[in-house]
Amino acid sequence: MASVVVFTGLPGTGKSALADRVSVSIGAPAFSGDWLMGALQSYGVLDGLNRATYLEIYYNLVETLMTRQLTLGQRAIIDCLITDAVGKRWQEITASHERELVIVVCVQ
Repeated sequence: MASVVVFTGLPGTGKSALADRVSVSIGAPAFSGDWLMGALQSYGVLDGLNRATYLEIYYNLVETLMTRQLTLGQRAIIDCLITDAVGKRWQEITASHERELVIVVCVQ
């Protein structure tokens, strides 16, 4: 199994359900961009941010957790909508840890 599996896709395509099932099945943590941002929302730190800054924070949080797992030699499951550029960057990070990244695109 890959060290990092990313479930991506539009809302309602089942990425969260799949990420959760795989996480439980293999005993690896699942990180969700939406849950991370939701945790920050109640503190008001996201108020008034433009979309670009919001997405930068979103991807940075998930990327930091992914990198931490790789540093520990552990796997991670990620549930978030990613762009090609983010996928490429995460592929490079994963490869630098001599691990594999698999991106699963969920569609309806």
